[in-house]
This record gives sequence, structure tokens and C-alpha cells, in this order.
Amino acid sequence: MIVYNLMSPYSTQETAEVISTAMERIGKIKEINARSGSIKATHRDKNWNKRKLNFFIERAEKDCKVRMVMSDSCLDTKYVWKQRDGVWDDFLKQLFELMPNVDFGITLSEGSPYVVGAIFVGDDIEQVHISKTKNNPSVARFIIGGLMFGTAGAVVGGLSGTSKTTGRTFNQISAYQLVRIIYNNGRVWEGAISKNSDLYNEIMVNLETLSIEK
Repeated sequence: MIVYNLMSPYSTQETAEVISTAMERIGKIKEINARSGSIKATHRDKNWNKRKLNFFIERAEKDCKVRMVMSDSCLDTKYVWKQRDGVWDDFLKQLFELMPNVDFGITLSEGSPYVVGAIFVGDDIEQVHISKTKNNPSVARFIIGGLMFGTAGAVVGGLSGTSKTTGRTFNQISAYQLVRIIYNNGRVWEGAISKNSDLYNEIMVNLETLSIEK
């Protein structure tokens, strides 16, 4: 399951109408329920590869939270992620063309998306990071801290916690870290990354730590 997010300043019904209009330019709407905020659509690329896109709209205090779930059984490779981001970018281009002056909290990837926010999870403690760069998409702050559709899915506990064996208990330091990563184009990825990886170092170097009140 691949997840992308954006914000909308409109009502649930208005947001559904805008999303549907954008999707109709690049695919087909299979089912729409503006009242409940759900849209089922399909997208075909130039090679006739077909993907199912399901949109879920949730009304917040001032904005709507929009989550798009893409059905895809392919493995996580750079090539496949480029295809997935391409589908999402196709949609965003239409959305931004329809509403050029609206801030949806994200930007087009225009190449490889970059990290704008991250949540490290270990021992049930969240360490939140967000980009220091100016004019970064505001969706990072919108998603961070479990504000976007509840708590994390795959991130359910720490990898550096307490290990138990027969007769003794000890703490161990893991070479991996559970993390939720938010990219500038709204993509959200959850899983374990190596502390020796370029991605981990990118997060630590380019992002500052924030405190989020629970």
C-alpha cells in the first residue's frame, strides 16, 4: 500500500468535486461518495499500466485531510517508486492547474522527492524532525505527531528496546531505526532504515528536532 497526503481548505464535498475533476483528466472515476468523502478512481500511464487510486477525505477543524492510497503489489525499488510518484505528479499537475492559487501543503517532486519531516519511534517515544529549509511544504507539520488519520501504521514500536532471554534482561542498540518519513510531494513511508544509510544521515543533517505536545 502506497500513501500520499495533501490538505484542502474546502469542505468535504467541495474537496471531492475538485479531486474528481482533476482525476477525470487523467483517468476514470469508478465511484464517488462526496458525503462520506471517498473516491475510487483508476489511472493509466502512457504504457497503459493501470493503477487504482482511492481517496479518503476527512474534515478537520479548519481544513480537510486528504489521503490517497494506491494499490500496488510491486516491490519497493527506485524504478517502481519513480512510477508511483509519476502517477501522483500527474494528478497534482491537474489539481494545481485547476486551483493555481490554493495551498495544498505539498509541491511537485520535479525529480526525486526530498524529506521534509520524519518521526523516529523507539521504546514508544517519538522523536520528531522537520526541515529547516524555507518555504517547505506545510503538510509535514500537518501529518506529524499522528495528526493525519491517527497514529502510524507500520510504526508500532522501537527496535532499540529491551531484549529478554532466559535468566537475564538487557538493553541492545539496534543498527536500524523505525521511522515515518514525509516527503515534499505528500508521500508518506513507514519502516525500518539503517543508521548507516544515506537517508538516515540526510534526516539527521538537514532536519531539526521539534517537540510535539501529546
